[in-house]
This record gives sequence, structure tokens and C-alpha cells, in this order.
Amino acid sequence: MIREGYLDLLLAESSSFGELLKRCRTLAERTQESVASEAGITAAYLSSMERNEKLPSASTAFDLARVLNLTEDLVLHRIFERMRERNADDLDAYRREFREAAQAQSQP
Repeated sequence: MIREGYLDLLLAESSSFGELLKRCRTLAERTQESVASEAGITAAYLSSMERNEKLPSASTAFDLARVLNLTEDLVLHRIFERMRERNADDLDAYRREFREAAQAQSQP
């Protein structure tokens, strides 16, 4: 979990989705391996996201938000910024998939 008082600094300084992931992970004193394992992905994939080489699927983004104790809105906002940079045109579909992943996770 991110230590209290660091979130504002994190939000102000993180300019990309990858930076957000890396800063949250390091502030939580977690390794790529531990975060990746808990999110159900490989450390190599997490590393590529931290370097802004790849964007996660909606369900992986939800899992990363859960593992790093981030709000859904923050994660979506950073991903959407990155998608706009890449001229990705299906932001609404991604948002729906993310919400569906969140609902699936909350059901018993």
C-alpha cells in the first residue's frame, strides 16, 4: 500500500501510465515480480508497461489498480491519455471492459 501523504506527489509528478505504475510500485516497496504475480501477469509484461511500451488490457488494468490500491478513475485517466497519444480510437469500449472487469471481481 502507498504510504499516506505520497499520493498527491505521485499524481503531480507522474506524467504517464508507465510512470504511475512504477512510482506506485516503488512507493509501496514492491518488486515487479510481486506485483506481476498478484495481478496475474509476468514481470516482463509489467516492465514493458512501466516503460510505456505496452498498455494493459482492461482486465489487467483493473487488476493492477487493485494490487496497487489505485482508484479506477486514476488508472483509466492515465491509460486514456496514453491511448490518445497513440491515436487509439476505442476509448469507450475500453472503459466498458474495465467496468465489466470491476463488476466481475466484486461478484461472489
